[in-house]
Amino acid sequence: KMNTFDDFFIAFGIQKDTKINWPSIDNLPIRLVFMIGGPDSRQNEYLKLLSKLTIAIKNDYLRRNILTATSKEQIKKYFSQF
Repeated sequence: KMNTFDDFFIAFGIQKDTKINWPSIDNLPIRLVFMIGGPDSRQNEYLKLLSKLTIAIKNDYLRRNILTATSKEQIKKYFSQF
């Protein structure tokens, strides 16, 4: 979070072929990495965004479609459904 941002953004990376070894609670490798950026002064909105992202990515349908998407447009379409 930084005061130089006026609004929030989400950036993410997808590793389709191999998984990334990353320290995780379940010690399993990961395939999706998310970064949320935004203004420091809007903590409540940040927490709501984080909650919505967590709920969305726990959805098997969405996660499966993101991992098999072939374009940014497809990924945007899947996220817009949530």
